Amino acid sequence: DAAKILSASAPLNRDVWYLIAANQRCLNQIYEALETLRRLQQQQPGFSLLFQERGYCYTTPRAIDAFARAVELNPALTTSWTMLERLYLLTGDAKIQRPRPSVLELRNIYHRTLYAPEASSRMGTSPTPKRSCAHI
Repeated sequence: DAAKILSASAPLNRDVWYLIAANQRCLNQIYEALETLRRLQQQQPGFSLLFQERGYCYTTPRAIDAFARAVELNPALTTSWTMLERLYLLTGDAKIQRPRPSVLELRNIYHRTLYAPEASSRMGTSPTPKRSCAHI
């Protein structure tokens, strides 16, 4: 099984575990995907994409909770905002709707995150962004 080989070769790589879970979900292996995400959460409890992926595995209202946690951790996850919007419309629960950030707001969030000293040290980079990010 390719997923087992890949996870064994990179046991602490969160992106590997995330991609394994996403592929399991796409293969309709929901139980396995949720188990992979559970294991990922033990290693990376603040990884926003794991909650986004969990949202895809669940039905409402658990999906709403998962997508809401994803955007709480990372407000720039436009896919999670889109899914929340759709789920809120589906459930008709207007009182819990939150406005989706505009592109300008997402860009500002990105820049605040990029320039934050704690983000720089967490990523192992200097506080000055690379030139390739200047267009964002």
